[in-house]
Amino acid sequence: MELSIRLQNIAKLVDERRVADIGCDHGKLVANLFENSLIDYAFVTDISMPSVQKAVKILSDMKVHFDWACGDGTEKITNSHNIKEGIISGMGGLEIIKIFKNSMVDIDKWVLQPQNNEIALKKYLIKNKYKIVQDFIVKDKNIYYNILKVEKTRHKQRVSDYRLMFGRENFNGNEYFPLYLNYLEKKLIKILLSLPRFKKGKVRKQIRMLKKAQKEMDI
Repeated sequence: MELSIRLQNIAKLVDERRVADIGCDHGKLVANLFENSLIDYAFVTDISMPSVQKAVKILSDMKVHFDWACGDGTEKITNSHNIKEGIISGMGGLEIIKIFKNSMVDIDKWVLQPQNNEIALKKYLIKNKYKIVQDFIVKDKNIYYNILKVEKTRHKQRVSDYRLMFGRENFNGNEYFPLYLNYLEKKLIKILLSLPRFKKGKVRKQIRMLKKAQKEMDI
């Protein structure tokens, strides 16, 4: 099952054998994990019945071990499913936070790909004792995506605003990151110019951090 660059990078972070894909859409990600013998069981769920039905069709044809449900977030998953790792991709950061807040199931590992509000999501995760293990940018069809791997921990992780904004792995030879920094610089400057003077402070701080990141990458 061929995957987009975004989904390929999400798949690489899955390291447990029993997973749940929340907002599974067409089911291609889970199908790829089965195809490459990376998982033994999956629970696929989506708020859209047509999406779930696409996933069920693909997985049924593969004759793999899975369960499915049409529902919101993790509402149809219970601890009896013994899920070791959850996947949420293609949703807004605030929607992912809502799923975490409403969840009644214990899942300690997650692979997350928020569409927006990444910083708010990271802050929520850290506040609720999830350690950010991986945090990097990929580019797929001219769109930049932030991908996270997090694990439940006993203590709050300490992360600076700088690393919260740019992650750690991005500085380790990520080919997409310099392009992302250039894209972000143009975006922030455009935002800065549109704001009244008394609202520019936060954006100026972000631009200063961006300049630091560009210097670190020797852009």
